[in-house]
Parts: sequence; structure tokens; C-alpha cells
Amino acid sequence: MHLLDQKTQNGIKDVHYFKTTSNKQSFVIVYVSVFIMTYCISLESQTTSNLIVPATSYFGKNSLIPLINTINGVLYAVVKQQMAKMSAVFGRIEGFCFSLLLYDIGCIMYMMSTNIVTFIISSILHTIGSTGIQILQQIIIAVDISNFLNRGLLNSILDVPLLINVWVGPSLAQSIYLPEPASEQWRLGYGIWAVVLSLGSLPIIIVLYLGQFKPKGIHMLSLENNDGSITLSIKKIFIELDLIGIIILSFGLIMLLFQLIHEFPIFYDIKSLYIATIFVIVTILCVIFPLWEFFFAKYPIFDINSFKLGMIGSGYFSSFFYFMGFYLYNNYFSTYLYVTKSNSIKRVGYLNNVFSFTSTIVAIFVGILVKYNKRYNFFIYIGSPIYMIGIIYMIYNLRIDESVVEMTISQAIIGISGGIYNMSALIGIQALSCRQQVVVNTALFLTLASLGGAIGSAISGIMWSSLLPKMLKFHSKRLNIFLTSSDYSLIIGSPFILDQYPKFVRGTLERMTIILAYNDLMKFLYICSAMCAIPMLFCVMFMKDIHLYRTKQKIYDNNLYKLSNELK
Repeated sequence: MHLLDQKTQNGIKDVHYFKTTSNKQSFVIVYVSVFIMTYCISLESQTTSNLIVPATSYFGKNSLIPLINTINGVLYAVVKQQMAKMSAVFGRIEGFCFSLLLYDIGCIMYMMSTNIVTFIISSILHTIGSTGIQILQQIIIAVDISNFLNRGLLNSILDVPLLINVWVGPSLAQSIYLPEPASEQWRLGYGIWAVVLSLGSLPIIIVLYLGQFKPKGIHMLSLENNDGSITLSIKKIFIELDLIGIIILSFGLIMLLFQLIHEFPIFYDIKSLYIATIFVIVTILCVIFPLWEFFFAKYPIFDINSFKLGMIGSGYFSSFFYFMGFYLYNNYFSTYLYVTKSNSIKRVGYLNNVFSFTSTIVAIFVGILVKYNKRYNFFIYIGSPIYMIGIIYMIYNLRIDESVVEMTISQAIIGISGGIYNMSALIGIQALSCRQQVVVNTALFLTLASLGGAIGSAISGIMWSSLLPKMLKFHSKRLNIFLTSSDYSLIIGSPFILDQYPKFVRGTLERMTIILAYNDLMKFLYICSAMCAIPMLFCVMFMKDIHLYRTKQKIYDNNLYKLSNELK
């Protein structure tokens, strides 16, 4: 029998331990442990997100922020489901500890990075580790300790730390970093989290350890096969985690979206040949990957059956376009704020976190309303148009003298749409899934969202790198300003330290040239983001409404795909 047989997965046996054998006291212990871990991750995210601009500016590579987010998005896309499967193969605690180890190594490497390449490698390890931790959190909440009606509320409560940390994070980042030439205090802002999260994760590690070994008759899977062959077991794990599919998808996407060519001098003289080679390789991989997934992979990354049910498939692709549009402009939003509005990490962090703050509050209320209203689709229909309204409002108000209030309102509108849409869409995906498909479909929903974000990041990086020099040249001629090649490198690569140069301090014509170029480029990115909202709205139209309470017993007792006609 396969380790991850879709009918009776071994991982599913112990998945329901807390739900079926624990009392309220055990539930509280598990949930509080998850909450503590979530708070630590949230504080880390809200702190380090405000340090990436000074960190990349230190290396003179601020324009590579979308590249970092692109690689992270690709990893989010291909790692989520495999981390979920790994937790079923090896166990919750093994999967969690492995993820925590990668996370800690990434934080330490951040602190010790000597150039942008090592910084990106650190980001890769950090991303894989944090992805594993987050997907295990989703599994514990969605499968271990909740039901349909409470799932949205329990997930929303875990977002409460964000309401605190959106204000604490920027202040903490400001206190860590001192904006001085060649300042390296940002290293401490990354490295300290290897210690903080390890300590904050101790409660959930203890709970998982006690939970896995307490129930009788439930044992962890052994790496050794029944016939004593470790090699055969490793082969099974290799097949069931679809490692070949992961390698093909990761290699193809990263090469397609790869902009790090300028970091490898060996390619300078053969750039055209290099690009042509990349194009050929990516084209071949685009053919190989679907053939492998549909005809050869026993446990594919993308389950074709999940896409056959229109309600779930449309939910997947709506999240894809939502996050693609969001990351089209969000990658450079902090850089834009630093250059055009304020040089304070704390103030920029507050403005940048308006989206997170409002979306979290709204998501909590949506979770409560879904619990008592027992329907989710109504909120999806509301959230999607609000997102479009927010983007249009940003385009309308984008100007040099745009007030902080106007910018806050536009971010709040988009945040409201995010809270309504994302929470209700995730609840809908999980509600339409049978018990054994909850984990897979949740991971697939998050995978498509991450993939959309990766593509959006790549597009924004390409646009920024190609259009910003042209817009700077246009506005410099318009204002009769001469910019040297070193000026271009500074403006594009290290915008965070512009105020340290008298030529570019606020109030000068040179700074006005930069602000005009940034404004024009951001408006272009906003328009592209609005265009992504159109297919998202189209996908939302195909998501059917269901009554969660009436559907609950059907979903648990029957196969989802046999009942698809009834659910429609």
C-alpha cells in the first residue's frame, strides 16, 4: 500500500486525533500553542518586511526585490503541497522541526550574507521553512481541531497578532536600523528571529510530540519498508512527493523569471546566447511538465480532479489573478513611499501595513458572519468588486501632492476586499472538499495564490527595470537636469540612501525628477493590476453558493466528485 493512498491515507489517521479524542482543555492547549507560534512569525514578517529595502540598497540591488519575491513565490507554489504530504508521511512534529531548521538557517544566513546572491539563497531557505510552518498551521486548524462552521473563525483569530504587529513591526525595525552610510544594523533585524521563533515554537513542538505518541494504535510511519528495504521506502517517498515534478516546475519557473543574470560576469559576453538557451530550455520544460503530471506522476503536484469541479477550480484561479494583481504594484510600494513620501522606516511601514491591518479585521468579521450565516459566496461577490474600486481609487489619486489620508483610504479599501475575498474563498474551497481532500485542496489554493504572486512579481520587476531608466531620462530632459550613469545606478539600485546625497535631497530638481518618474511608473503598475482584476471577477462568477451546515454531512460521508451535480 502506498504511504499516501488517497482512500486511506496514513496521515489522515492521526490527523483527527485532537478532534476525536481530545477534550476542550486539549483544544485550548493546542490552539494557544499555535497562536504563540503565529505571533512570532507575524512579528518577524512585519519587522523584516521593513528591512528589505535598506538591505538590498546596502548591496546596491534594490531593483532585485521582485526577483526575490518571484523566487519566493515559486517556492511557495511548489513547496506547500509537498510539505503537507511530508507531514503525513513522517508526522507533524518531524515536518515542523524540519521546517523550523530551514527557517533558522535562513535567518542566520541573512545576517551573515556578503552579497545579494547569498542574501537570495538565505531567502530561499527562509521561505521553504516558513512555508512548511504555515502549511502545518493550516493543517492543524483545518483538519485537526475545527469543523466547517468554526474553521473560518479560528483561522481569523490567528490573524489577530497582525493587528498588533503592524504597529510594533515598523517601530522595531526603526529602532534596529540606523540610516547611516554603509549601515549594517539590518543584519541583526534578520538574525535575531532564529532565536525568537525557536523559543516561540517550543509549546507547539511539545504538544505535537505528546499528541502523536499518546493515542494507542497510531504509530509514526517508519522509513523502513515491511520487507526491510529502506531503498524501496525512499523510492516510494520520492514518487509520492512527486520530486521530479517539483524539480521540473521549480527549474522552469525560476529560469523563466530569472533576472539575476547581471550577478554572474561569465554571462556578460554571451548574453544573447544565454537568453536563447534559457528560452529553449523553458519551452522544453513547458511541454515536459504537463506530460509528466498528467500521464506519469502517480501523485501529481496539481490534482486534475480538483480542477474538474468548476466551483473549486474557479476558486483556485480567482486567487491566482488576485495575488498576481496585488504583487504587480506591491513589490515597489515601500520603495515608492521611501522616495516620494517619507524616509522614516516607521512611517513607511505604517502606510504599507494599512492593507494588512484592515484585511485582518475584516477577515475576523467574515469568519464570524460565515459561522452564523452558514454561507460564504455572498462575501466573495462583495469582495471582488471592492478590490477593483480600490485599485481605481489609487490610480485616480496618484499624484505628487497626494495626501497621506488619500493613500491610507485607498490601501484600506483594498485591504477590506482582501479580508472579505480571501477568507470566504478559502472557506468555500474547504467546504467543497471531502475530508481527505481538505489538506490537498487548501494547499492547492495557496499554491495558485503564490504562483500568481510570483508571476506578478516577475512582471513588475521587468517593467521597473526597463521603464524606470526611460522615465528618468524623459523627466530629466523635461526639467533640464543631467544625470550621470552613477546617478542612474544609485537611483535604481539604492534609493533608500538618496537623502544622504546633497544632490538628491528633498526639494531639489533632481529629487523632483525622481519623484515624477516613480509616480508615472507606479501608475502604470496600478493599471496593470486593475487589468488582472477582470479575469478574477470572471472566475468568481462560477463559484456556486452552498449552505455549509446542510452540505457538511454529505461532504464527510461521500466522495465530493460524485456529489458535484447536487452541490451545484
